[in-house]
Amino acid sequence: ALAKALAIPIKKAKALKDKTNLSAGATKLAEEVQEILLDTAGDPKELARRLDRLTTEKEAAPQPELSLGVKQLRELIAKYRDDPAMLKKMTQEISTPEGALKFAREKMAATTWEKIVEAWKSGLVSGPITHLANVMGNTTFLAVRTPVEALAAVIGAFRSGPDVVHMAEPLARIVGSLHGTLDGLKVAGAVMKTGDYDLGKKGEQRRHAIEGTTGEVIRLPFRALAAEDALFRTMNERGEAYSLAVRSALKDTHPTTREFRERVADLVQHPTPEMQAEITTAGDRFTFNLPLGEKGQVVQQLVREWHLEWAVPFVRTPGNILKELTRMSPFASFIKEWRVDYNKGGAARDKALAEVYVGSSIAAVVTALTLSGKISGAGNPDQSKAATQRAAGWQAYSVKIGDKWYAYQRLQPVGTLMGVSADIAEVWEHLTPTERDRVPKMIAIAFANAVTHQTFLQGLTNIVNAVSDPDRFGPRFIQGMAGSVVPGAVAQTAQLSDPLIREIHSSYDAVLNRIPGGRQSLYPKRDLFGVEIPNKDRLGWVTP
Repeated sequence: ALAKALAIPIKKAKALKDKTNLSAGATKLAEEVQEILLDTAGDPKELARRLDRLTTEKEAAPQPELSLGVKQLRELIAKYRDDPAMLKKMTQEISTPEGALKFAREKMAATTWEKIVEAWKSGLVSGPITHLANVMGNTTFLAVRTPVEALAAVIGAFRSGPDVVHMAEPLARIVGSLHGTLDGLKVAGAVMKTGDYDLGKKGEQRRHAIEGTTGEVIRLPFRALAAEDALFRTMNERGEAYSLAVRSALKDTHPTTREFRERVADLVQHPTPEMQAEITTAGDRFTFNLPLGEKGQVVQQLVREWHLEWAVPFVRTPGNILKELTRMSPFASFIKEWRVDYNKGGAARDKALAEVYVGSSIAAVVTALTLSGKISGAGNPDQSKAATQRAAGWQAYSVKIGDKWYAYQRLQPVGTLMGVSADIAEVWEHLTPTERDRVPKMIAIAFANAVTHQTFLQGLTNIVNAVSDPDRFGPRFIQGMAGSVVPGAVAQTAQLSDPLIREIHSSYDAVLNRIPGGRQSLYPKRDLFGVEIPNKDRLGWVTP
């Protein structure tokens, strides 16, 4: 897009005036961007917000000499939103027409590798099960916020001070979330219709690599994820707005009066700047789209520069999920954002503590149900005994409803919290009396099991296994990579249409296993007793 916006006009322009106008526009806009970079001091969240505001202002009042530069800047923001240092460097390079042309040729033209990665990553998230898992994970996380606020209100009741969570806030959050559902559906529909979304969030792509209609079709799975995020972002933001509005209104009005209701309605429609900042943060946080911190940006940059997307296709969403998991555990103090909330005191501290208590309560319930055989973790570490369990119908990381097992693993981040708790219970059962005194070891084993079994870390886990034991895990890793060339939409359709699990002995089998019709030509996999192994049970046919 930038090449068309800059290279073509300059190439065709014969008059010096055209070049001068372009130079003035690019330089003027670059100066404004540099000023923003200095003001924000490298804060990626504030930087992105200020740059978005700048481009919106320029687009609202278009100036001919700035039109090319604004379009160019919009491309820069999409590409380097999470990398302030690189954004600064790129804006310096486009301060002159010559630099802009060089940038257009060398920096903005998508490479063949970027196009391959975009198509491959889009295929990974194209399946219906993947999207339903995203919806269900967001739904369960949204539901968790209500007990967190209720418990925070109870905690606040035992201390003095004006900054507390009121018992009316959990109800206000529910009401706000419900009110936001219809608007969220409208926003999601608009995203699907127009394709106006930030590819840098769920897709973790700096820009659209594949051009034209082909690219738009290939990126449809990312558009669907963006639409789902738009729905839940709107619901979470509206719930947060109602909750904060109620807290503010209760400071000077009584909840039974008309003035209170009018005050709440006014604050929801016209929040204060402080409230708006909290609402925006809640929308990002509760859809796992918060900008990465310094360490996360380093990891993401390392993956891009070393072309490791095939091993770690996504960093931002998994990183946010792991943060939320940790915030709901006794290890919450390891998370910087949790420590910041705790040190603020008042309602922020009460909520931070409530997250740990709610998470610990979930873990306690899951542990008890695991010991009673209603919930499973990774299973018996003895492979022969584990095979016997599976032959009897047992399934890892699942909940037993009636006589069937249903997986909970992809309901993030609650699913991972359940997995850690279930693994702790199972590890405890298999430790010797001497080993049971080593609680840190037990927790470490359980955490490692649960986290490395998550879908977003499967690629990295498979690489580590293949390197450490190539004879055992090497062929499986190669087969997995070969099979991943088949888009998830096709592979999950094949899986859903086949009641059996199939034997895979080669890369060709791995690809065939993910193709409808071809999958049935493979031999069924059998358990220890020679019985064909069925596919996992699913509620509603396509649930995770």
